[in-house]
Amino acid sequence: MRTSTEVDNVHSEVISLAGLSCPYSPIDHEFVDRSVGDYAAEYAELFLERFSPALRNSGQGLTAMIGRWVTNPNATFDDAWSEAHAEVRRAVLARRNVQFDPAQAAVSLAMHLHACGHAGSWDVRLREPASIRLGRMLLPPSREIRVNGDGQQLEMELRESASAERTLLTLHNDDWSGDIHACRQLGKFRAGSQDIVFLPRSPSDADDRRVSLIAMIAACESAGAVLQEFAPPFLPWITKVLRGISPIDGSDGLLRSYSDQDKPGTIGVSFPASEFAIAEMFVHEASHQYVHIATRIGPIVDGSDRSMYFSPVKGTERPISAILLAFHAFANVVLFYESCIRHGAGSEHYCRQNIDRHSEELKTLLRHLRATTALTDIGTSLIEPVLDFLNRHISLA
Repeated sequence: MRTSTEVDNVHSEVISLAGLSCPYSPIDHEFVDRSVGDYAAEYAELFLERFSPALRNSGQGLTAMIGRWVTNPNATFDDAWSEAHAEVRRAVLARRNVQFDPAQAAVSLAMHLHACGHAGSWDVRLREPASIRLGRMLLPPSREIRVNGDGQQLEMELRESASAERTLLTLHNDDWSGDIHACRQLGKFRAGSQDIVFLPRSPSDADDRRVSLIAMIAACESAGAVLQEFAPPFLPWITKVLRGISPIDGSDGLLRSYSDQDKPGTIGVSFPASEFAIAEMFVHEASHQYVHIATRIGPIVDGSDRSMYFSPVKGTERPISAILLAFHAFANVVLFYESCIRHGAGSEHYCRQNIDRHSEELKTLLRHLRATTALTDIGTSLIEPVLDFLNRHISLA
């Protein structure tokens, strides 16, 4: 049985999680940021416990830099919300007999922390050359890396091999100098106060896109303008969690998007698409990102319901956790389109079509959620606030 203190803590968490449900509930930024930071720091600490000997054999300084971050009381949400931390987590969870280079995960994390303004000096020799991202810059394939950073200026020396010519780079604030020609600068667009970077699926996919980078940037900026004008609460809610976009081929006219628990801040979006469709994908995938944050705090289902439920979205049977995920995302999509109509968007017919279609799907999903007893307090806290706002505008009876 829980103690009264434990019950109070659970109740406090549920209240604090309301902002993860939809943009109309205020986010408790302090609680969310601390929860995400604690989760990332826990895995970083486990990573150091397991791999410190291997990292010391590969070079020096990486364990000290990561260790300082783990114990830093002033760590930020941006520090912790990155694919670099997911690489560290995958390394911790990997089986002992899996062959990989832990130094590469450590370098990715260190570069991310440098991009967030953290100081550190280190050098490393990787098993194989790797292209590491530093902010918007994709560094050239390197096996030997030496870095010195004071939080404002970063000096780097990179070599693909011991006999290769070295690449020298300096980053001061946001200004690069040195052998910039050896790097690849990634595209970006501005959404509210946040820069969103276009990420390559692999270092070699630079020129195989059906839609030009310029066109994708313009489309995303237009989607941001739609959110700002017709659904204002959604834009800061989305940019809280969105950091990178991996483009998907949408030349067949179908909308495709994805999120991954192991890729925090990164979503896949299909191009070409209209500004309203891209805004919808932003809302949908940001919703998934918030569910991923919730699962870092605790489980959303208790595992007692092993039944499968028909999902009208996927057209197949799905576990109750996937039903919750779908309901949460499409409920927010409907709220987005309802806001567009309410604020006088010119595409009212398109918005109304999507509201009607998704509302029917939501009715089925909600019946499943009402039928199960497996939702935890955290899972319920993701559903009830968005449902409350949804019921003010449409009926899911």
